[in-house]
Amino acid sequence: MIYNFKFHKLIRDNIPNLMEKDKNAKLYTRKLSHEECIKALKNKLLEEASEVIESQNKSELISELGDVLDIIDKIIELENINIKDMISQRQEKNIRNGSFNDGIFAEYLECNEQFKDLQYYKKDPQKYKCTLINKL
Repeated sequence: MIYNFKFHKLIRDNIPNLMEKDKNAKLYTRKLSHEECIKALKNKLLEEASEVIESQNKSELISELGDVLDIIDKIIELENINIKDMISQRQEKNIRNGSFNDGIFAEYLECNEQFKDLQYYKKDPQKYKCTLINKL
């Protein structure tokens, strides 16, 4: 019996060579274009972030965070992002919005139609689920 597993994902560079050593399996691959690679890296970032969430212990967490950093580093390289610019924007956002030091978790937001950011939240109903409340 032959098993065919669909991957359709970016893999680490040495995986094909490692798989080739086992004569009981053949991995079919292709080289991605620059644009395809960036898209695949972003998808891989979501996959690895999921694995961070699923990690069961500190060792797994460290490994998965390392994978996330590898992917971020490659995106930075391929997109020719200036690290200093990125750090500067990060610092500006931290000054403006704060960072994540206090562990503040948003449960929900109630607002009226005059709320200045209403359209921002309404434009993404998958992310910000909205119910209308008729308060008397």
